[in-house]
Amino acid sequence: MRTALFACLVGLVAAAAAHAGSLRVVSAGKAGVPYYMPKRAYLSATPPETLVAEPAYVGTPQYGAIEIGNGTDHTITLVVDEAVDAEGKGERRIYIDADNDEDLTNDGGGAWATASDTVVSTDAVLTVEYAVDGQDTTVNFPVNLYRFTTRLQECVLYYRGGVRVGFARIGGTPVKVMLIDDACRGLYDEHRGDPATATPGLGFVIDRNQDGKLEPSTGSAEFYRGAEPFEFGGKGYRISHVSPMGDRVFFYPTKAEFTPKAYIGAGLPAVDFEATDTAGKTFRLSDYKGKVVLLDFWASWCGPCLGEMPNVIAAYKAYHDKGFEIVGISLDLKLDDMSKYLGENPDITWRMVCDEKYWESAVGRLYRVQAIPAAYLIDRKGMIYGQVRGESLTEGLKKLLGE
Repeated sequence: MRTALFACLVGLVAAAAAHAGSLRVVSAGKAGVPYYMPKRAYLSATPPETLVAEPAYVGTPQYGAIEIGNGTDHTITLVVDEAVDAEGKGERRIYIDADNDEDLTNDGGGAWATASDTVVSTDAVLTVEYAVDGQDTTVNFPVNLYRFTTRLQECVLYYRGGVRVGFARIGGTPVKVMLIDDACRGLYDEHRGDPATATPGLGFVIDRNQDGKLEPSTGSAEFYRGAEPFEFGGKGYRISHVSPMGDRVFFYPTKAEFTPKAYIGAGLPAVDFEATDTAGKTFRLSDYKGKVVLLDFWASWCGPCLGEMPNVIAAYKAYHDKGFEIVGISLDLKLDDMSKYLGENPDITWRMVCDEKYWESAVGRLYRVQAIPAAYLIDRKGMIYGQVRGESLTEGLKKLLGE
């Protein structure tokens, strides 16, 4: 049994000399990661570690730290140096001990890369220490930093500027993968394989459809967190182990029951579902085959949704007789809130679903809705035409139903 389990483990093998595995560090921007999760480095008058050299400050230095890696020295010191007047005019600097030698005079002149009246920002490549086979090794770890000029003065905000990208073998097949350290601690192994203890700051992306591209948006069918199971080749897998520096990742089969994420997008089949509407009638999306359907995710508390509603009403009036239907999925917490809005807008006569689960709405989770309004236009064959809003809804209906 142990031999069989070991044979199921798949991963990336590190190069022995440099400990640089097949998962290499690349820019998060170039990798197409569309989001970030900032952390806070709180400031104080005392350095977090003993420094060997400091620059000549223009103001009173405020010290902070980024705790990262698991080597002997896992503290990166930063210093905010500001001399500004009551109107916020003056000099603003930041010194980052990027090479982790406790010398703040050899890492640049302290200038922020960009500055506006409300925020200053910069980036740095940190030299992060890791303990590997009883010895410290170093890895470059990109970070982005920013600071507001009028609020949150007690801290500097930062987030990961790079991700790990490479290939793994899953079920004997080479698969492109990405690891995302949203905790920005440089410790990918804080994921322990157990869903109850896995760190939520670890994200990973799997090229499940083998098109050579990774889709790292949080709503994609290829994005997962921690020990979340995923489907590949008709079987379920999840992460079993990640090396501390993220250069190796291992997966193993899981028998846990879960609903595989479906790919959702233009040109793909609309994911079918069964739901009960607010009139108490159970239906399936596939019941509408032969019709053009707008699957409209909205809520009465959503200002942009209400702003879009007159356009949706106008489209329904113009095209309903030609075969256009709407299924509204409300993310309201209370059915009464939705009902009150509908009572004030009698032109909204199409079918509504509201399970009062907010962002945990069953249909919303199925379609991985991250923001509203979100509306999918579906053609007569049940294929997704695309996400539509405003003029794009009218343009889509003209193409699918004619003028």
